Amino acid sequence: METSLTQIEYGFLSINHKGEELCGDHIQVYEGEDGSYTLVLADGLGSGVVASILSTLTSAMLSRMVEGGLSIEEGARTLVKTLPVARDRGNV
Repeated sequence: METSLTQIEYGFLSINHKGEELCGDHIQVYEGEDGSYTLVLADGLGSGVVASILSTLTSAMLSRMVEGGLSIEEGARTLVKTLPVARDRGNV
């Protein structure tokens, strides 16, 4: 019988934009039932409260989609279709 021992260590540091209370980036790690790990890094496109809310929402939505059995690629496509587009950045 083959035994696989998996250990994962991760860390991150979020640095707020000057003058902002919150960072616009969000990281979430999801552990699947099969022992796999998915790390979601979401950029809120901008800084501050609005960017923080969007990046937190995006990472939570993608994690739930993957948890529900959707592939990361399909989840990302779905998010791109549903999330707002930053006016100054065009279609992202």
